[in-house]
Amino acid sequence: MIKSDLAKKLVSISLAATMLFGTSALTANAVDFKIGDIKSSINLNIPINGSGSTLELNRTYDLNKIVSGLTGLGYKVSFSNNSIIKHKNGKITTVGTGKVTVTITLRNGTKISKTFNITKPQFNITLSSTKLNMIKGQTKTLQAIIKQSNAKVNWSSSNNKVVSVDQNGKLKAVNAGTAVVTATSSTGKKASCTITVGNPVPVKSVNLKTKTVKLTVGQSYTLNATISPANASNRTVKYTTSNSKVATVKGNKITAKAPGTAKITVTSNNGKKAVCTVTVVKKTNK
Repeated sequence: MIKSDLAKKLVSISLAATMLFGTSALTANAVDFKIGDIKSSINLNIPINGSGSTLELNRTYDLNKIVSGLTGLGYKVSFSNNSIIKHKNGKITTVGTGKVTVTITLRNGTKISKTFNITKPQFNITLSSTKLNMIKGQTKTLQAIIKQSNAKVNWSSSNNKVVSVDQNGKLKAVNAGTAVVTATSSTGKKASCTITVGNPVPVKSVNLKTKTVKLTVGQSYTLNATISPANASNRTVKYTTSNSKVATVKGNKITAKAPGTAKITVTSNNGKKAVCTVTVVKKTNK
């Protein structure tokens, strides 16, 4: 009866495991076996951070979750080095560094083994940028990238009067100057970004090369505004029409709607303006 129950359970076994970090599954040392006329396989796959043969020190791995189908099948876990890895209630814990071979033995004698190297974790931290230029009043967000760890990050600025940073890595340029923003992981690793803040350069003038344009109903025309000086901090402009029944404007594209006259105005963020007069006439029948 035990053999029959075991056979039924093994019908659905597709033993694979997925790494805790990343999307790829590592399958190693597959072993095929038969019970009666039923053929199945088992793969010893332990989720790891890094290569397929490395385990991290002082971590616990749940075999019942890692190797699907083990629960209730009756199995034994053994190690080549019991001083650096322990097993209890379906969980293995790494307690020392070095090489160890993990072997799982099912009740029917089927075995699967894999050798791992237990190492100290390397919790490296990097930032999405190491140097940034910002303008007073501007906001940006830095991202902390921590490989092989879910460690928490603490953010700090060397000068909050120049750049402030919240605990999500969001920066705000407060005043002109230079500050270093540092991300420190809960494992003690650090990464920094040097930020230079400049005062905003205002727009002095907005110019349109085309001052007047004549269109027939249905025609379109694209305006191009020139901002001075070239290094103005905010070069955003907005186009508006004085009469949308005659001519509309979307972005910088004018579309003639009906006969008449309309003024298209382009305005900078600080209120500098330029105007183009649009005359719309009827289509001529040829």
